[in-house]
Amino acid sequence: MGYFPSAPIKPKYGFALDLCSLFTQLFRAPVASIRAMAGALHRHHRFNGIVFRHADGAPVQEGYRKTLQHALQWYDICLSAIDCDLSAKIFAAQVSASILPSDPPSAHWIQALKAHGISLDRPTAVDPALVQRCPSCFNVHGFESDFARCVVLGGDVHIAVDGNFNQKHCESAGDCPNVNFRSFNFVPRWWVEAVDAALEAAGKKPSPYTGVVPEAAVEACEKSHKAGRGDQKAAGVEHDDKGLIALVCRHSIPLLLCNVDTPGERQKYAASLVIWLLLRVPSAMKIVVLYDIACVTYRTLTTRNILAPGMLQQLQFATAAMHAYAHQWTCQVAFNPRMIAGMGLTDGEGVERLWSLLVDLIGILRRVSRSRRIIILERQIQWISYCLREELGRWGARRRDAVDEKQAEASRDLATCGYDVEILRSLWEEQRKSQLSVRRATLPLLKQDLKVISDLQDTVDALDDKI
Repeated sequence: MGYFPSAPIKPKYGFALDLCSLFTQLFRAPVASIRAMAGALHRHHRFNGIVFRHADGAPVQEGYRKTLQHALQWYDICLSAIDCDLSAKIFAAQVSASILPSDPPSAHWIQALKAHGISLDRPTAVDPALVQRCPSCFNVHGFESDFARCVVLGGDVHIAVDGNFNQKHCESAGDCPNVNFRSFNFVPRWWVEAVDAALEAAGKKPSPYTGVVPEAAVEACEKSHKAGRGDQKAAGVEHDDKGLIALVCRHSIPLLLCNVDTPGERQKYAASLVIWLLLRVPSAMKIVVLYDIACVTYRTLTTRNILAPGMLQQLQFATAAMHAYAHQWTCQVAFNPRMIAGMGLTDGEGVERLWSLLVDLIGILRRVSRSRRIIILERQIQWISYCLREELGRWGARRRDAVDEKQAEASRDLATCGYDVEILRSLWEEQRKSQLSVRRATLPLLKQDLKVISDLQDTVDALDDKI
């Protein structure tokens, strides 16, 4: 049995590798506190007559708290480095994906990608890292010829995006020296800033909106959702990191995350995650994006023109099922997943399931150093991905049984309604066209404006009477 040092240079303590391994697994689920573990170890040793003393002979009161924390941090970083090297060797042994030339994206992207040595071209095969995270979504081969499934048939991949503003970090906790840690899941900050710069530059001269949903309805949705308003102020100026934005697949496996360090759930975060994913999949892949404010994001991407040619055609936007009914009815007709052909029973709430698995970290990560917060989140998310990947077989079996029950129930309802399926489809299409008309979308807004004017006039008349 070996020992792991509490520091890379001149360590004062060494902890048994078995102990480090035990606590690393204990920390995964449910999350345990290092302070509690260090205190228990200290009391265990004192109970057995082992007392550590300072140079002056005084007993050490907290001998393990910081040293155990440092040892476990470096132990976990070493495990992560081993995983990185192993994955790199596996990827190198696979068939390499050739690159298809494509038109470059926004000028801000070109500068950022070139500065970091990232190719501007689109691959013909899925990034092996994505295949490793969820083989059910991106399959074993993942070549371009395996994709291009029509959106009406469900598309190739369903992803969900959402934010969490409970995963904050207190600025007073400070930061630690730079740690050479490679993140699998977090997109770099420079990329988010590059997308933000592209959105800001394109927003000065936006293109006309040509979406199916009238713009008046989209504006109403934007005003009614906090996430849709870019000027929304986040509570708590004492926090330097305001939260997290995550992108997960259909099976709730986390694919990408970014740290939120500005007030509000701005469009740059969701856009940077979606585009980062697009740069790592073939241009033929059709992706369905579910987001609380999908209508606003779709308008942003269509009017700002920051996507490379062909990217927008890869995407189908839909709102998450739990948030869809807070939108305007006109918006629901086009973006509610229950009203889009091919969406099936996808609800887009996989990110909420991820947040529930990370809830135990909220209190712990408020007071750790800023860089260590990202390391702990990254390692915990890798563990969650591993557990969910191991459950894919049982997940598919459960969903298959549920789909069979839903299909039988729907078939009975259609058989007893007294109408032919084709007639019902034609009636729904007529209803959809009627609901998406500009007149129907703007009429409620005009009534609201008229009511405001009428109330103002009543107030003026009342003041005149008093005068």
